[in-house]
Amino acid sequence: MVNLVSSQFKLAGPLPQRSVAAPVAKEPAIRDGYSPGEARQLDKLSGPELCAETVKLTLDESGKPKTVTGDDFGDSSPVFCTLADGTPGVLKLERPKSMCELKQLEAWWAHQVISSEIMGELGCSTVHYREAHANLNGEILRGTACELVDGIQELAGNEKLLQGLKDPDRAILGTVVCAWLGDFDRSVKNENIWFDKNKEVIYGDYGCAGLEQVNAFGVMPKVNRKLFATLGTPENVQSALEKVRGLSNRQIHDMVRRGARQIPTVTKDVLQEMTATLIKNRDQLRRDKSWGLDLIGPEQTSSYPMPEKIAAGILDRIREKYGDDPARSSEEIARLAMDKVPGYGPDKGKDIGLVSLQLSNALTRQRDSGQSKIDLVPDCFYAWMQLAKKIFTVDESLALGLGLKHRGLEA
Repeated sequence: MVNLVSSQFKLAGPLPQRSVAAPVAKEPAIRDGYSPGEARQLDKLSGPELCAETVKLTLDESGKPKTVTGDDFGDSSPVFCTLADGTPGVLKLERPKSMCELKQLEAWWAHQVISSEIMGELGCSTVHYREAHANLNGEILRGTACELVDGIQELAGNEKLLQGLKDPDRAILGTVVCAWLGDFDRSVKNENIWFDKNKEVIYGDYGCAGLEQVNAFGVMPKVNRKLFATLGTPENVQSALEKVRGLSNRQIHDMVRRGARQIPTVTKDVLQEMTATLIKNRDQLRRDKSWGLDLIGPEQTSSYPMPEKIAAGILDRIREKYGDDPARSSEEIARLAMDKVPGYGPDKGKDIGLVSLQLSNALTRQRDSGQSKIDLVPDCFYAWMQLAKKIFTVDESLALGLGLKHRGLEA
């Protein structure tokens, strides 16, 4: 395989152990605008220590990197490693197939690293990512690295761990900040809520962070429903929200730049885009005073009506792609649209059946009355998400306000 990065990426020596990021500077009052002097500083990075970390891979008996999942070593694998300070770690490596894909991945890495640093600054329990590389028989493997969480467990199959947490308020803060960061990947996936060796919630895996919208499909809050139902109270949810709502533009700008110190390939465009996105997401939380409160306790919202713009966009695109034959029924169009869309969860396929039925009924209703109406059932979120990724480009998804796909990465 052609090494895409050897000519433009120089190995750096080991870094000393990373210091804790400086706390967010306190301001006498919230300032959402920039002074002329501040505006001239927007594109400057906040530190001279820009350098990727060199990690050492853990190899198996055959000399291949040992994967965290136990799967075969491939082009995109989390592998065990030793970090520059000698502690056990994980390198989530990527082998891009083109220079264009490499640039997309560098933006993706930046969002993950910056998000983990912001989580830490705001007091959330988190693993910390940094851009890293390793040398495997002369090939430079690149990606993001983090410390290995000792004794990690997932919420999936371990729901009882939510009972008796020492600090449930901190767990709620983490999921609210993740939503502000735009990361939807915990909304229905309990595998992405982790517990450390102390059986306390710890956050990581920010691969979907940096997206506009704090709601998926315009309506569903990007928080883990099981965690919210069990640990959420009006007091700790509002406290977490106020922590985000109280951030000024300047504070957001500075946190993004501080997070970027671990990303030597970060670009001005990525920093500007993420800053603007987080400001938009904060403004959305400021406008929606009751955000997430309907997810507290056992009586949660069972479905969300999608905004008509989003429902119409989905139905129109499906008709455009699969309904060009006037003889096709709504059931046939829905079947073609859902073909190869994966299900999710222990009842894999059940969500696909329900979404197929919903889609068929919505297509018929649109044809008969011109009404575009779809209700989002949270247990079917994954199926709707995968369908949207199948039928929309990145820019179309962002324009509709789906709040799903990572900017610059096609499905």
